Amino acid sequence: MMLSINDQLTKSLLLKEAARTVHARENGQTFEMTLRQALIQAQFKSALAGSAYAQKHLAERLERCEREEALEVKRLVEIYQFYQEDWRGRINEAQKNGGPIPTPLPHPDDIVFEPGKRPLIIGPATEQEAAAVDQTCRLRDLLIMQDVLDERMMPPVSREDLSGGRGSAFLLALALNNTLPKRLRINRTDIVLAQMQYEGTTKRQLLKDVYRGWRALGHPVKRGFVFPPIGAVKDKLEIFFQLFSVFKAGHLDLDALARGDIDTALGH
Repeated sequence: MMLSINDQLTKSLLLKEAARTVHARENGQTFEMTLRQALIQAQFKSALAGSAYAQKHLAERLERCEREEALEVKRLVEIYQFYQEDWRGRINEAQKNGGPIPTPLPHPDDIVFEPGKRPLIIGPATEQEAAAVDQTCRLRDLLIMQDVLDERMMPPVSREDLSGGRGSAFLLALALNNTLPKRLRINRTDIVLAQMQYEGTTKRQLLKDVYRGWRALGHPVKRGFVFPPIGAVKDKLEIFFQLFSVFKAGHLDLDALARGDIDTALGH
């Protein structure tokens, strides 16, 4: 007796089996794929081998898939364009009236449209993601202040490592800045203005502000903590990017970093 595809149990069994992982071998290499992928791959191989039936069947399926995808793309573009225009209007109205600026998720400026493609969201879309982005912004701003303090705390000989540039905290700030949505990145002028503001602050006040800043971000470092000079990382880009990755994830041991113990700082 043939099972009906309309039977719910049959549907569930078919979908479960289609999602099962199997091992396949091609060009001397073994890799994993689902049975669904294996079936489609077999159809393509048959079509390429000259099977008229496989060629006709695949051509019809591809045409149907492309048509359905185009309709779905059109639908999503219309939805997100309306969303974008609506929220931009609300934000502009709030700015004009001096009221609180709404913070929709996703932000309308974080929605990107490309011809023939689904809308792309390049910023936070949930409260959790928004909190992580806000944390990154605060880290970046604190690192710029930290860099100014680091230069103040350096002995004259160590300052020569800067070679007219900035320290390792500044490198981390730039790296973090580049991971943010474009609307939240700060440009070179903004960075210079922030540095000038901090350079006009007394060392005593800068020490307090940096110390409080790290504690507010959940990193209770010792007062007077400084990042290692750039000379300690400029020739070790691989280590620097490891530091950046661990730092962004919130797992960097800042006290160990201050002592120059890179391995401990990275959790090795």
